[in-house]
Amino acid sequence: MLLNDHASGFETLAPHLSALEAHFDVARPDSSGAMTQAAADASAAGVPVVVAGGGDGSVHDVLSGLRAGSGETGSSSVLGVLPLGTGNDFARTLGLPLETGEAVQALVALAENLGRQSSDRTHALDLIAVQTPSGERVGINVLNFGVAHRIGEAIDGSLKKTLGPLAYLVGSAKAASDAQWVIELGFDEGAEERFEVAALTVLNGRFAGGGFELATTADAEDGLLDVLVVNATSMASLARIAGEARLGQLVDHPEIERRAVRSLRVRVIGEPLGATLDGETIAEAAEFSVRVLAQAQPVWVGPNYQRSPFG
Repeated sequence: MLLNDHASGFETLAPHLSALEAHFDVARPDSSGAMTQAAADASAAGVPVVVAGGGDGSVHDVLSGLRAGSGETGSSSVLGVLPLGTGNDFARTLGLPLETGEAVQALVALAENLGRQSSDRTHALDLIAVQTPSGERVGINVLNFGVAHRIGEAIDGSLKKTLGPLAYLVGSAKAASDAQWVIELGFDEGAEERFEVAALTVLNGRFAGGGFELATTADAEDGLLDVLVVNATSMASLARIAGEARLGQLVDHPEIERRAVRSLRVRVIGEPLGATLDGETIAEAAEFSVRVLAQAQPVWVGPNYQRSPFG
């Protein structure tokens, strides 16, 4: 288990460390890069399960390490998640408890049942691969462009510590001014279509931005990515969308166009567009290409996991 002791919820873990240490080898890498390297070393050594203890950024770091340590075939190490962050969006999709004690109990139960097929909670989940000018990056939950990318950049660690989930609302207000881009999108093998957008979001999981259920029908095992093209033209419109997402009611909205795709081509008309993958800024560029890596990563899921809430 790799713990991020800078995570906003790390202090809540103290009463539960002994239970974790009885079932996992626990380490505390001192940086994002060190966490990625530790995960790579574990994957290369054939460690069966590597748990990321932290927020969505820590999950991203560990996933990057698992893939780096496994070569072209993908990692056979199972990814586990102990949600200790501010948003814990991927943990929500996995159906994991967000209260620390309950999450620890769920992970301990999974560890105790490791290898018992009748109680196996391992699912092969899809991944998001995005090609940037500096190379390909891989994530597991959400790829953001436009306003959504700016929100991530507007929120720093101290804001998360102070405000918790409210930090995302403050970040939204900071990011929303003059937020419009003209882009051309190519869905799968189709011709490019032009859009004027405030935000473009590509989801594998259902949640983003600290508990906003943006892709209500997303299935992280179906070999498809959910694309949301947000055409909102004002802060008031964005606020209405955010309110519906917070309540899990963002199914049909006149200012959002949805597509389910295996691949996506993005070309910006004008200034470059910033991109954030699982909360980590990865590039600012005029062109990106995105594809799904179907069922590429084994992941421990929680007791409340559903591939889709509608079936």
